[in-house]
Amino acid sequence: MSPIWIIGGFLALILAVFLIAKYREKKRTEALTQLSVEIGFAFVGAGGETPHLRIGGRSRHDYRQTVAAFKFLAALPQFDLRPENFLHKIGSAFGYQDIDFDSNPEFSKRYLLRGDEEQVRRLFTPSLLMFFEQLEKGWSVETSGPWLIAYRLEKQLKPQADLFREFIERTSSIAAAVKSQGGWA
Repeated sequence: MSPIWIIGGFLALILAVFLIAKYREKKRTEALTQLSVEIGFAFVGAGGETPHLRIGGRSRHDYRQTVAAFKFLAALPQFDLRPENFLHKIGSAFGYQDIDFDSNPEFSKRYLLRGDEEQVRRLFTPSLLMFFEQLEKGWSVETSGPWLIAYRLEKQLKPQADLFREFIERTSSIAAAVKSQGGWA
């Protein structure tokens, strides 16, 4: 077989994969647009931005996931809460920050918590620690200024009303639990 046919076939395969991905994204956007009207939200779509909301740290990674963002009236103590894994435990032995609570070993075992330790310890009262202990596994929560975001890492919801309603209910309960700890309204 001629090398030109091999190269042409490879390029055709790449084009087909690209077109299928674009088609699926278009269908997802259409479904989300319809769903947003159904559940009383506005769909912004690709390129939509929330001013002054910075999500992430120093390095850049692209994720496809469903994220809920809540804006409070005042700045929250900045923290990053995520499920703790084996690598985090190894990192802790070498000085990687993880705020643990002796009073709540289950919380400390399940989550990696980072931030200004004094502020975070004030925010994470026994009731908030218990809330997160009882929350099903896999949730991450980050704050920056007045913003709180909640998500499940690399979990993108299918555009189904029941899944989105459940997601909104769960993330709203997370925001309410944090809000109940201070005057951030």
